[in-house]
Amino acid sequence: MLVVDKPIIQYAVEEAISAGVTELIFVTSIAKRAIEDHFDSNYELEDRLEKAGKNDFLDMVRNILLSHVSCAYVRQPEALGLGYAVLCAKPLVGDEPFAVLLADDMIYSPGKVVSAVWSTLLTACIVVLLLWKSGPQRC
Repeated sequence: MLVVDKPIIQYAVEEAISAGVTELIFVTSIAKRAIEDHFDSNYELEDRLEKAGKNDFLDMVRNILLSHVSCAYVRQPEALGLGYAVLCAKPLVGDEPFAVLLADDMIYSPGKVVSAVWSTLLTACIVVLLLWKSGPQRC
């Protein structure tokens, strides 16, 4: 889903990076190939933008992901829930602290929520869950 001019997952990635996260692991399925494509280099597009003199767009495409941030992708063979998705990433995560960011919803917050939670997790070595109370479900 696009919000203004970028996919909603880009906002989650940007917030994670601003919190100091430098290794991103995406748990995807066969239907989520667009996530890998979005964060990968696209030399053909960059070349077209450069030749067209569209430098603002060229900078945007080249800076989707900062150079010090790495991405890894794990394929989830079956959709068996969030716990299973996290388990699929365990070989890459090991025993290191990690955050699970779900880019299903966009929630406005005046502060940097992921930064505060990440800092708490690293200093206190505890599990931190963020919950929010939502209104009645509408179908």
